[in-house]
Amino acid sequence: MTAWTWMIYVATHSNVAGWGEKSIQNIKAAELGDSVQVVIQQTTPEGTKRLHVKNGETAESDMGNEVDSGDADTLIDFAKWGKEVAPADKYALVLWSHGSGWEPGEIQGIKLQKTVAEPVTVEELSERSAADGRYNIFFTPSMREIIEQEDSFERDIAFDNGTGHSLDTVELGKGLKRIKRSLKQPVDLLGMNACLMATVELVYQVKGSANVYVASEELMPAESWPYTEILTKLGKKPSMGSVELGKLIVDEYTEFFKNLDVDLTERGIDGATLTAVKIDGIEQLATATTALADGLMADMAGHLNAVWSAHRNTIQFQNNHQSYHLYDLGMFCSNLAQSEEISADVKTAAESVVAILNDDAFILAEAHTAAADDGIMGLTTYLMQPVGNNELSQFYNRTEYAQVTGWDGFLQAYFEAVEDAE
Repeated sequence: MTAWTWMIYVATHSNVAGWGEKSIQNIKAAELGDSVQVVIQQTTPEGTKRLHVKNGETAESDMGNEVDSGDADTLIDFAKWGKEVAPADKYALVLWSHGSGWEPGEIQGIKLQKTVAEPVTVEELSERSAADGRYNIFFTPSMREIIEQEDSFERDIAFDNGTGHSLDTVELGKGLKRIKRSLKQPVDLLGMNACLMATVELVYQVKGSANVYVASEELMPAESWPYTEILTKLGKKPSMGSVELGKLIVDEYTEFFKNLDVDLTERGIDGATLTAVKIDGIEQLATATTALADGLMADMAGHLNAVWSAHRNTIQFQNNHQSYHLYDLGMFCSNLAQSEEISADVKTAAESVVAILNDDAFILAEAHTAAADDGIMGLTTYLMQPVGNNELSQFYNRTEYAQVTGWDGFLQAYFEAVEDAE
């Protein structure tokens, strides 16, 4: 039996289809050896195909142009097929696509052409996305739930505040549970070749369904993962486990972008970042953030200045529309722990979060190429600033992380405290 099978789901019904094709060519160029195989499903505006890369040869089959890569059933069917044609001891599943939410400029433009009685349709948005690449969400159910909100205010909140990210987190968690049942084992490594997906919310949602999670806090450059180098090294050492592989991916990714002769700042990206996480440690982190949320809510007014100062001085990762409001959790807690205006309980909880994120048994590897990102610890969290017309996502509390930790309650208390202080 093959030691490793990589399943790479290239959902590029968008303007990055060409970059997805380049990744596939890089995969084909890898020296896999006898113990590593790769199965790929690639969707573009022209249609969908499947590829099976083995021993230097590629078998390809056409699936036509009716495949919805945003349907979780499609992803699950791909995983089943991958196991059938390339059974293995260990599996890596990589999602290659846009990631983490909406770019509201496009959606708002579509919405303005519609009445409240006639919501934007999934089909219309999908067709437009093929041309302009703003189909920044993995799963159709997430899109449908947002764009069919009858109340225009609720739709505005969804579009502007990254609700798509929260809903997609839930859909991905459901899909991974089904894939685990299909494989009869957790996915050994779950990778996100997509923007902004290294969030505590996502790690918590997939716990139990995968062992190691690899994703970026930052926008991901279109060059994506250096598949040739990663897969060739795995081919030479197929005995490596998921922890070692996760570290390898981060190392190769960082080295690739350090040596790439491209100015990423011209694309609105400070640099390339990537994190590998041992997922079973997320429970301990959730316990610490629960204590932090409880301590802050016990006296939100008294902690407001400290929270606001820590928040403002924490690095934010987001798209050009500044709609996702994802902040580095470790930096926020480190800033908070240094404040003289917090209670002993809050200080202890904040320090606990930092200690867990500094534990290399949990954060297996974190690397970034931008000096501006020094101080980040590998995972972001939803942490919107209570300023201007910002409104908290009404869907965030559907994530398991928000439900377990009370982070949604902390955010609401934070907003209310700012409103009371004005």
